[in-house]
Amino acid sequence: MKYTPSQHEIGRFWALVGPLDANGCRDWRGPMHQYGRFWSGRQMWMAHRFAFGLAHGFATLTPRAHICHACDRPICVEPAHLWQGTPGENAADSTAKGRRALGEAYPNAKLTADAVREIRRSGATVKDAVLIGGFMAKFGVSYTTICHVITRQAWKHVK
Repeated sequence: MKYTPSQHEIGRFWALVGPLDANGCRDWRGPMHQYGRFWSGRQMWMAHRFAFGLAHGFATLTPRAHICHACDRPICVEPAHLWQGTPGENAADSTAKGRRALGEAYPNAKLTADAVREIRRSGATVKDAVLIGGFMAKFGVSYTTICHVITRQAWKHVK
């Protein structure tokens, strides 16, 4: 991405960042919406992405890349704690560190591990409309959800 912020914008950015804490983090103190937000020119940036761009060059940012936090703190914008990864690498990092809810631990989960085992034991395939329809009614989930369970695109951790 070709972008160069002005010295004024860089100063404005760092004015919204707290001092280094005991963990080596620098917390974003500006506008928030899950992650910090920073307006530079006419563009809104996630604060940690802007910090990464300042440290490593905005040209290194790929549009679909995630800027991940080694410290696991979404409000941290300390460049030393940030790394660029794919969505898959970000998800794997989250799972490895126990920050990603799986299965029944997910707040909106409608299925249980036992329900997933029942669906898979049935031997249903994605073409078994009658079986899938029955599971949809029984568990209150969509056709897509049942198909993802059958094909192991969802609930991969359940054997």
